[in-house]
Amino acid sequence: MIDRILDLLRERYGAPSAHRRLPPLDELVLTILSQNTSDTNCERAYASMRARYPEWTDVRDADTAELEQVLRPGGLAAQKAPRIQAVLRELSDGGPPRLDWARELAPADAMARLVAFPGVGPKTASCVLLFSLDVPVMPVDTHVGRVSRRLGLIPERMPDGPAHAALTALCSRHISSSSPTAAAPASPADPAAASARCSTCARTAGRRRRRPADVRHISTAARVMSVETQHERRDTMRVFIAGASGAIGTRLVPQLVERGHEVVGTYRSPGKDELLRALGAEPVALDLLDREAVLAAVRAAAPDAVVHQATALAGRQFSRNFNRMFAATNRLRTEGTDALLAAAWDVGVRLVVAQSFASYRYARVGGPVKTEDDPLDADMPAAMREVGAAMRHLEEAVESVGGIVLRYGGFYGDPSDGLLDPVRKGRFPIVGDGGGIFSFVHLDDAAAATVLAIEHGRPGIYNVCDDEPAAVRDWLPVMAEALGARPPRRVPPLVARILAGKAAVVMGTEARGASNSKARRELGWELGYPSWRQGFPAVYGAPARDGAPVAIARPHPSS
Repeated sequence: MIDRILDLLRERYGAPSAHRRLPPLDELVLTILSQNTSDTNCERAYASMRARYPEWTDVRDADTAELEQVLRPGGLAAQKAPRIQAVLRELSDGGPPRLDWARELAPADAMARLVAFPGVGPKTASCVLLFSLDVPVMPVDTHVGRVSRRLGLIPERMPDGPAHAALTALCSRHISSSSPTAAAPASPADPAAASARCSTCARTAGRRRRRPADVRHISTAARVMSVETQHERRDTMRVFIAGASGAIGTRLVPQLVERGHEVVGTYRSPGKDELLRALGAEPVALDLLDREAVLAAVRAAAPDAVVHQATALAGRQFSRNFNRMFAATNRLRTEGTDALLAAAWDVGVRLVVAQSFASYRYARVGGPVKTEDDPLDADMPAAMREVGAAMRHLEEAVESVGGIVLRYGGFYGDPSDGLLDPVRKGRFPIVGDGGGIFSFVHLDDAAAATVLAIEHGRPGIYNVCDDEPAAVRDWLPVMAEALGARPPRRVPPLVARILAGKAAVVMGTEARGASNSKARRELGWELGYPSWRQGFPAVYGAPARDGAPVAIARPHPSS
């Protein structure tokens, strides 16, 4: 389709001119100046700044109010002047500002470094990488995004982050700032290119213009193809699992294989390939943050479904700063999700299932148990905000492509469960009244629900947890007893806040649980461990108190 679109554009408007090549730092500052203004005003402000401050050190060290006056022709000078100076200070490192190091980095690493600077988002970073360094990435602004959605190249609701990755994957072999076939804009300094307009455009200037018939046809065909292929399921599928060697992945692989599906599973740690092979999967070593490697792996796998189960939590100890503890996982849920969705879209996979989390994320108002339709907490403690933002990014991105998000309860059933050590050592107390509600799910049950979601789940969000959301004061003594530990201590909220931080207090006293009614109803999900009351003793050694039988969960045979 991209070839056909480019042919139509060249037929109507001719081949585009190559973009001028500026040094990376010049391109970065120029792109910041171009935000929310016209090319003419941007160029005028840039020329004025370089005439007044010949060196970048001069710009960095200038009086900010004076720099604002110099940049005023470009608009929003009060915001752009301090932003540019902040970026230049970040790039100085004890000497003159420099950005030439970006040439030595892999594209994904360069992108990550650039977007960490104040005022630099994916579009600005992409412009620097493409126009200055000729890295094949696709800058996506409002106009590119709108046209791409109209043509059916990306889904209507795909956010900008995944859109950059998806369009880069789709257009990678066509993208070059120096190629005469590139779709890069002409230089603002080229009056002929800037003012070029076909006779139709000249006649209809100022009026809403229709797209050419051929382009409308392409757009309609793309949408029909997307709708028709979005949720095709076969009795047996080829499933690509990112994070297959993790706690839930190692349960999911054998359940899928048992149902007749083929599985391609990714891993990072040495030796995990043999584990995945023994479970029946085809192992693939993959860094989910390497966008090009992800694209290559998904293309090679040619899957019918893509499942995102990748985290970086193995061996992590509980910390009062959740943002720091989950930092690597946050990247997998943002950058990794974008890379995986772009690769899936590139190969035509429309069935995407991704791991999210239910416990202590719902708004701390109203009743103790929440459904998928209830609002999330908009005021999470500072130590958890980056974690919450990463999960929001994942969920919005996956929903935007018509995918399925599984908000799991807290996992248990693995020897490395993060709660075990602190509970055994008496370091997990009941805070205050212990009224915070937790939702749990055994890993086998979580895997069973995931199989059902892959086989016949509808797009949307599902809470995947057991039947009994419970207060800390109820479940924690049962876990401690099952582990043979002492009964948990009780700690006043003020003391807990000093020792463990606000997040621990909120979780222990105000958290809301999650209802699994939708997953049970729509997926036909039956749990082997309907409650932690049976699950904890069965998994951790003590017999279940009520004598209830315990069974390993499997997808219902009639599903």
